[in-house]
Amino acid sequence: MAQKSPVADLAALKALIYHDDDDLIFVTSSSDRYRYESSSVVADDGHEQIRPTNFDAAGVWIKVGSDPAEAGSGFKKATILSAEVLALNATPITLVPAPGAGKALVFEGTSIHKPAGVAYAGVAAGEDLGIKYTGSGGLEVGACEMTGFADSVAAMTRWILPRTGVLAAGTISSISPVEDAPLVAHMLVGEIITGDSDFIFNVRYRVIDMVPL
Repeated sequence: MAQKSPVADLAALKALIYHDDDDLIFVTSSSDRYRYESSSVVADDGHEQIRPTNFDAAGVWIKVGSDPAEAGSGFKKATILSAEVLALNATPITLVPAPGAGKALVFEGTSIHKPAGVAYAGVAAGEDLGIKYTGSGGLEVGACEMTGFADSVAAMTRWILPRTGVLAAGTISSISPVEDAPLVAHMLVGEIITGDSDFIFNVRYRVIDMVPL
């Protein structure tokens, strides 16, 4: 069977056509919100069916069958260009856009990858990369140590766990989610210099209703 080529963007398309060696599969979409991936499943009648993956207009993955305005979990891939990394203290970069009034994002973790390249310099003590609500002054919900990561010439990958508040005898693990606020990346102390590698994130998050329905 010939390999299928996915169409990445349906902004101007309402239909996709896939060819294989035996059949022609015609797939329609009633919403620009839907995109399709190349993986498929076999139906009961033996014919292959294309499996849709649901994205919102900002490229955020939404659980199949859910609406972007509804609470749910998802992933968001975001790339911070090297020039933006060099100004990340002064100018935080949005990783996941704000979810809308009455809702809040809950950070559940992210991978961060730096390809091999010229090492960043000027990594001072406490020069961590924070994940925050809103901007530089927002609540910090995760952080990655930059020493041994940004200042390395080698490719590096880290997983950032969510920071869930100050633990007291293992019983308190809450944060106060911020309504209708984005999740941003922010260099905590000052700017780093000279490097040329992008920072690539795959953020796992949840959208919650501020008042449970």
